[in-house]
Amino acid sequence: MDDAREICSLSDDALEARKQQLRDELVPHVRSRAALTDGMRLTFDATPERRRQLDDFVAFERGCCAGLRFALREQGGVIQLEIRGLDPQSSVLMRSGPPKSPSSTGCGC
Repeated sequence: MDDAREICSLSDDALEARKQQLRDELVPHVRSRAALTDGMRLTFDATPERRRQLDDFVAFERGCCAGLRFALREQGGVIQLEIRGLDPQSSVLMRSGPPKSPSSTGCGC
């Protein structure tokens, strides 16, 4: 799907507010991004706070974007979030700024 309007049940104003919330609260913590043929994979540092944030994100999105499929995997100090059922290039999560570089003080594995 190319357009969030095609899959999201939020009103236009609520959708724009949600996009801004994601830009402010989730996107700055993206460690890496990868486009999939039918979606995207985002990687985050594995912390209890980030896991809660991602669990909340998935729960919310499942409520308003029934056409999307989500998978969270935690392993080796990272959390991977896969979102399938959308055009990765149209996603706010793929286009919003460069991914955060791994910390020079942390493991760069």
